[in-house]
Amino acid sequence: MEQAERLPKHDSIVVLKALLATVAEEDGDWTQTLRMAIEEAEERQEASEIHSSYRISSRQVTTFVKLFRIVYDLHIFETADGRIASNSENFINDLARFFNTEIKHTRNLLSSAKRTSTFMDVFDRLRELAQAYYERGEGLETGKRVEAREWQQRIDFDSF
Repeated sequence: MEQAERLPKHDSIVVLKALLATVAEEDGDWTQTLRMAIEEAEERQEASEIHSSYRISSRQVTTFVKLFRIVYDLHIFETADGRIASNSENFINDLARFFNTEIKHTRNLLSSAKRTSTFMDVFDRLRELAQAYYERGEGLETGKRVEAREWQQRIDFDSF
């Protein structure tokens, strides 16, 4: 205990709590052990949920679901415990919440989208953009932005 009192405040508290826990455990004093566990839980800071400053456009929810269902199938995401993500609906819903958007019934959205003739349009456009990035580097030329805006309007219209 004398050694612990010479340590900086935080380190001293950690050592003294460990010592108290050891003594309480050896004496079989479960009430003291529980009190200490409760104190530690009360002192623990909760991690706040992380949210983006962006949201998914209400007209692009189906596009978002289509894209991230495919991304999910690439198996590049893991759960916090290191396992490959294994529930596409939870994965998409968690991502949507990150982007301040709630999506219900992702499977229904996908099913409805697959019945349209425009289902593949976003993937075709994605390929075009990837090809442009590959050939020209990071940014698209200014003229391409107008084309992208026109394409966005086409996707917006076709999403319904």
